[in-house]
Amino acid sequence: AFLRELEAALASPTSVATSNVVPSVQTLVDYTSAIVASFGDLRNQLQKYETDLVQSVKQDQTQLEALKGDIQGRDEKLADAKQEHDRITSELEAELDTSRREVEQLSKQLEA
Repeated sequence: AFLRELEAALASPTSVATSNVVPSVQTLVDYTSAIVASFGDLRNQLQKYETDLVQSVKQDQTQLEALKGDIQGRDEKLADAKQEHDRITSELEAELDTSRREVEQLSKQLEA
């Protein structure tokens, strides 16, 4: 409605001369300025969000790398512990076999 009235007022030179279109034009200018300022504010807010998001992603990546390092370190410790366990088990089995042979030999000597 406002734009139609403005177009009608600006359509003929006589209506421009007889009517006061300056307030209408000023209102349009103010409205346009407000829209431009809003877009500027939105741009600034978007840039802030983008900066915050990039920072958050970098922090998350750093934490992820640290967690991956922790997992790798624990995997290595687990592998070492398994090797140590296997070594101890092998030694104990060898000792057990030796003890069984000794018991068997002693049993044979006692029977003889």
